[in-house]
Amino acid sequence: MKTKILLFVLAGSFLAFQGCKEDEGTTTAPATTKTKTELLTLSPWILTGLTVNPGIDDGDGNIITDFYAESDACDNDDEEVFKADGTGSYNEGATKCDPNDEQELGTFMWSFNTGQTILTQDGDPLTLSELTASKMMQTEIYTEDGVTYTFTYTYTH
Repeated sequence: MKTKILLFVLAGSFLAFQGCKEDEGTTTAPATTKTKTELLTLSPWILTGLTVNPGIDDGDGNIITDFYAESDACDNDDEEVFKADGTGSYNEGATKCDPNDEQELGTFMWSFNTGQTILTQDGDPLTLSELTASKMMQTEIYTEDGVTYTFTYTYTH
């Protein structure tokens, strides 16, 4: 009798392990791709880089190419919040330069062009060179006194 019970338990264990075997030929569902609007509106964006090429004279003969490095730490954590309805806001972030300042610094309207390669904020077009779930890069071309400057803005979450 003990032998039959032992064989029954062993057979049951064998069948249980066979049932756990991974099915062959099955595939996992592909990850859904987010739209650019969904990526833009995921969460607040924080500026983590701002460069210009060619550099700009600061008035003291110093040529500045990295404006982010020149900014105060309390400004470098400011946030841009994009909402799906085409509105947005600028916020102080975690650190305020003046504790008496409002948390919200201002609002803006935004939109994409048809190809979603140009992001316009309050009428200012910015070329959207990269937009992922964690990084956004924008470029802006500006000409002054016959010199064309390229500003590159890098944002992360």
